[in-house]
Amino acid sequence: MTKILFIGPINYSKRAYSGAPAKNQHLLSFLNSKYEDVKFIDTINFRKEPFTLFKIFFQIVFFQNRKIIFSTSAGSTYVFVKFLFKFKIKRNLIFWVIGGDLGKHLLNRVYDPKYFTYFQSIIVEGDSIKLDLERCGLNNVFVIPNFKKIFDLPSKKTDTNYLKFVFISRIMPEKGADLILECAKRLNQMGISFTIDFFGQIDNNYENSFFNKLKNLNNVNYKGFLDLSCFENYKELTKYDVMLFPTYFKGEGFPGILIDAFIAGLPIISSNWNINPEIVENNYTGLLIESENPDALMNAMLLFVNKEVNIINMSKNCQKRAMDFKIENVLNNDILIQIGLK
Repeated sequence: MTKILFIGPINYSKRAYSGAPAKNQHLLSFLNSKYEDVKFIDTINFRKEPFTLFKIFFQIVFFQNRKIIFSTSAGSTYVFVKFLFKFKIKRNLIFWVIGGDLGKHLLNRVYDPKYFTYFQSIIVEGDSIKLDLERCGLNNVFVIPNFKKIFDLPSKKTDTNYLKFVFISRIMPEKGADLILECAKRLNQMGISFTIDFFGQIDNNYENSFFNKLKNLNNVNYKGFLDLSCFENYKELTKYDVMLFPTYFKGEGFPGILIDAFIAGLPIISSNWNINPEIVENNYTGLLIESENPDALMNAMLLFVNKEVNIINMSKNCQKRAMDFKIENVLNNDILIQIGLK
């Protein structure tokens, strides 16, 4: 019988505001449905709860017959694998990588690749990340995209009076918030009819700046948190026309919100950043634009406003694409065998 120890930020007690806990909640739920003996250690507050680290070391050292999945940041995982490597503690280790910057850190020698040979499998979210790891001499790398529980695809609602844009992510400049606000100001000066709604947790250092900029933008609103773990809230998402995702966040991996956009039938205006081009297909499920470029973002928004792209066809393409990320389709038996979970 396969026994699993899952280590990573889960945050079951609260809503998952960030991508890592949200993904880990889906993954752990799936593992519990497939295997009888799954234990987990939630690292969400490990800096405030030092006992968590002791519990991890204890479980690894004394429970030798478990497959151990690290689904944590590269920095945290590196600490543990260096310890195991140094003391020659052999275990069945799987690293389910969070974020998209591991390859860059290895190429820049922030981390020594030799320690990552200790893993039976390293799972990354995109082909370009895998290529970076292989350039560092690692041949134990598998690509598994992000995933969601998808129970149904909601009906898409459209309103032809004006275009409704939406942004859902952590609200901070590096995620593209300032770019969006700059474009909103320019489009308003042009007399364009549209709205933009922001959902998500606002970065503490950005909150004052964000709300000050909203004061002069009557058609741009902050809507709080949209809990998409509740399927009913996808109906709210279908009221929008286009998702904005002009991120240039360094650690960006495969954001689950892009799958949410596909589920709701929302074409995505996405920056050509990290693995975004592997997710958003230009002119099929959205438009790819140069990162950190407000002109490129505004021009893409205008293409939708002026109906120079077929938003109805793109919407249908998005919902077709969503099924590629249904968790049961992604984590099929063949994949589980390859990565050592069968």
